[in-house]
Amino acid sequence: TDSRIIYQTLTGLKARPNVAVFSPDNEFVFSGGSDNKVSVWSLGTDPKIVKTFEEGYKGPIKSLDVSPDGKYIATGSTGGSIKIWDVQSTNLVYELMGHDKNKDVNAVAFSPDGKTLASGGEDGTIILWNIENGTMIGSRSAQKNGENHPEKSPRS
Repeated sequence: TDSRIIYQTLTGLKARPNVAVFSPDNEFVFSGGSDNKVSVWSLGTDPKIVKTFEEGYKGPIKSLDVSPDGKYIATGSTGGSIKIWDVQSTNLVYELMGHDKNKDVNAVAFSPDGKTLASGGEDGTIILWNIENGTMIGSRSAQKNGENHPEKSPRS
């Protein structure tokens, strides 16, 4: 049954979180927001922040995903920046630049096999990235306001 009771409240952030995701093993929660960093919460009887990722963020974290194997996190932020971090060491692996540097990266998502990252930006672009070497696979302008894609011909 749906009891609608708060199971657990995580406290300790100094600023508003924009996004939170579970680790694949459900032992951690990763949150990011307007404090310009990602906090890693260990869950259990005494939840607490156990790691942070904050090197080089110039603005709020807008999007976050964890790779299916739990090895990497990807973040999208203001300034068109995407960062890939090694979860265990907290080392920055890649900074991926391809979106407009004056726009936010509003979505990042790993593929089910963890080898590709998709990102979507306020610039109207979707980009696919190769996680094994940090290179761009391809990009595409997204539809805006329900308009037909420029490469598609209108229906007859």
